[in-house]
Amino acid sequence: MEHTRIIISDLHVGMKDKFDIFASDDKPQLFESFIQHLRDLQKPIELIINGDFVDFLQLQPWNDLRRGSALTKVGSIVEKSAYFFDELGKLLQDSQNQVVMLPGNHDVELAYPEVGKVVRNAILKTAPGAANRIRMFDTPDMRRTSYIPKINGVVVRIEHGNEGDPWNSLNYNALFTDAETSANNFSYPPGTKLVYETMNEFKDLFRFVDLLKPEMPAVPLLLIALKPFMSVGKVPEASLIAIERLGNAAITALRRAVLGGAPLGDEKEATSPTVDDQLIEFLADELPEDRVSDWSVEQFLHAEETDEGTLGGSFQRVRLWFVSWAVRGLARFQAKQRGAQFYLDDHPKNTAAKGAKTRFEGDVKVVVFGHTHEALKTEFDDRVYVNSGTWANLIELPTDTGSDMLKWLQDLADDKFEKTAFPTFVQIESADQGVDVSLNSWSLKGANTLWTKNISR
Repeated sequence: MEHTRIIISDLHVGMKDKFDIFASDDKPQLFESFIQHLRDLQKPIELIINGDFVDFLQLQPWNDLRRGSALTKVGSIVEKSAYFFDELGKLLQDSQNQVVMLPGNHDVELAYPEVGKVVRNAILKTAPGAANRIRMFDTPDMRRTSYIPKINGVVVRIEHGNEGDPWNSLNYNALFTDAETSANNFSYPPGTKLVYETMNEFKDLFRFVDLLKPEMPAVPLLLIALKPFMSVGKVPEASLIAIERLGNAAITALRRAVLGGAPLGDEKEATSPTVDDQLIEFLADELPEDRVSDWSVEQFLHAEETDEGTLGGSFQRVRLWFVSWAVRGLARFQAKQRGAQFYLDDHPKNTAAKGAKTRFEGDVKVVVFGHTHEALKTEFDDRVYVNSGTWANLIELPTDTGSDMLKWLQDLADDKFEKTAFPTFVQIESADQGVDVSLNSWSLKGANTLWTKNISR
């Protein structure tokens, strides 16, 4: 029995509070209709949730990474978002369907057996007897970060995609060992933990922090640009220090990658991960002559609201540069400018696409990632990389004009920005000559195919 594989990722399901980036008024109906669509296909379905299924990092206390806290948090998630787990159970009411869950970087606590059990039981409430058709990474036989099925002779590799992300990569081998022992904490890499602990300093004031993906380098660049507006929110001094630390690291990466000047900050900051290649390419095109001077950057980072007049027009210009750098480097911004054609084109310079190219090992012909929240595809001869995008909420991005970008920045400062969602999924099913792979969006009107291709065996 060959299943049709449906791959979704990055739902970030929380407890339906103000920090839940999945929850919205229409999300229950949207997800219910999606599950009903899968059931109506009347064929064996394997739903693969490719990481960041739930989000422990958005539940308070944010920086409590203890094992006991994870159990408390998952209990809150399944209670407050019960409808979601009920819908997964409804899919499993058909004995030919199954669910596979892979780890991301926001839901690693599901590896704890007692935590994973809570999720299993929540799903099984509406699907008693389906326990053997739920495969999660909380059991020794599923201690893996990738899933590599062979579908009608075509080898497909599915994984979250954070392994090559220097800000969010995890040592999963150590993590799985911790889960099977009496360890009270996971072995989080210091860089990842630092980023999230720092971000949590100010996401209570600026909700866009969790909604703007990828976080690096977009979030610190926007926080730098927001600094003149921060008196509106009366940002605590600790948050300002955190913003300057992240800002210095981001500027160091930009300067080293594009401008070639002396790095700002100390040597530790200078070794921060570089920005993605799309952003580098943009900066190289935009700033070949009129470069940001060391003076203006330093002045901007440490300026108070009253200093705006002394910096004159350069103050506003530097602010706009930071907004442009942050926004134009996002694939979603490019998709907004180009529309449907964006999903038909290849994106070989996308950092995740470059990482996916290294996964075409042996007979692998299809690689599917999530993680970046950027639905897109890139074809490599007879092989293809597809990103399944996200079901989480997103920030409506500005148009490509300076005035619109600055207004959008002010809306971020005032917490008045527009939220939207663009749920997407990847479908892989057997075809005469191999498999048909498609990238699709979902709305209450049904599925819309953004791109599709046959991959022969």
